[in-house]
Formats: sequence, structure tokens, C-alpha cells
Amino acid sequence: MHKDTPRGEDMFGSLVIVFPTTHAGGSLRLRHDDFEHTFDSATAVSQGTMPCVGFAAFFSDVEHEVLIVESGYRVTLTYNLYYDSGDSDSDASQDVIRFPGHDKTKAAMKTALENLVSDPSYFPEGGYVGFGLRHEYPVGSRLPPSSRLKGRDAVLAQACEELDLASYVMIVYNYDTL
Repeated sequence: MHKDTPRGEDMFGSLVIVFPTTHAGGSLRLRHDDFEHTFDSATAVSQGTMPCVGFAAFFSDVEHEVLIVESGYRVTLTYNLYYDSGDSDSDASQDVIRFPGHDKTKAAMKTALENLVSDPSYFPEGGYVGFGLRHEYPVGSRLPPSSRLKGRDAVLAQACEELDLASYVMIVYNYDTL
């Protein structure tokens, strides 16, 4: 298993296209945190009545590996995926890559945040709440704007925005553990 090396601050993922060649094996195994999925490209490209391609898209910090091709030829084309190079504050950059359960996850996060901020005993004099990000991001000259967060990180930022809660991406260090 390995993770892709970002080719720049704007790279966020990979797209693998599997051509309709007869093969057995060669599945793509993906893993992030406790979630694991195997994309069986041999089955995907052989199930249609007409030739078709199979594809998998995943964030660059997702661990992945190609399992052994047992017979035939697995022919693929892989693309690096980048955010639009335009202004990161434009409407186009506000698009979020959706995942299965996206809307359900956002609704649950939004409800939890609403309950938290409406509880007068939680922060009676105001305060801040921090969340660790679940994905990795290249950190160069700047941190990623919230519009370029991935997966559940993006959903949390959206829930905050819909509740008119200010959210920021920050690096936090604990100097006692360095």
C-alpha cells in the first residue's frame, strides 16, 4: 500500500481508468482510516453488453495498491486531479466532492453543532471548538481554504457555514510534546 505524492498544492486526488481488456485479478484496494474498499476492475469492465471502461477516483492521501493480475492484461490510464487554478474564492471552487452518505453526514454534523452552540452551559463566556482533520493536505506557502477540504472535512466546513459559524483551517502545535 502507498499514498500518492502530491504534485503541487492544488492536487487533491487520482483518477484511474481501466480499459475493457480481459483480465482476472488486478483489483484496486483502497484504505483510509477504518474504511477499506476493493474495486474489482475485471468484473467492472466485463459486465456490460458493450465494451465499457471502469474507473476509480480517490483522494491523494488514501492508501492504495493494485493486487496481482492473475491472467490477461489490465490496461489503465491514471490522471492526477487538481483544483481549478483560478481564484480559490470563486464560486467554482465552492463545489464539494460528494461521497456516499454525504448529505446524511452533513445533517448529523449540523445537528450536533446546533446542539452544541445552543447549550448555554457549554461555553457561557464564548470560546473556540477545534476539530482534527481526517485527510492530509499539502502545506506550502499557505493552508488550504475551507473550499478545498476533502470528504468529511469539507462536510464539517459546510455545516459550519450553513449555521453561520466562522471556521478556519489552522495548524495547532502542542509545544510540550515536540
